Amino acid sequence: MEEPPGDRSPSTDDESRLVAALREGDEQAFARLVGRHHASMVRVARAYVATREAAEDVVQDAWLCVIKGLDRFEDRRTPLP
Repeated sequence: MEEPPGDRSPSTDDESRLVAALREGDEQAFARLVGRHHASMVRVARAYVATREAAEDVVQDAWLCVIKGLDRFEDRRTPLP
């Protein structure tokens, strides 16, 4: 049975292309990344802080760290068989 499109994990190739685009300064790639992961990051942060506003601040800081650390990112994922 095939999963609905919204439930699929991005492919390794797609993620690799996204990282390459981010490194080239592609703002649309960053917008896709945020769109893909922001809500789940807020849900996780919300488990650790008292308010949704605090969770949003935590996630905003995380996104800044993503941008600042992009040049040091090493893709260590192993492809699925």
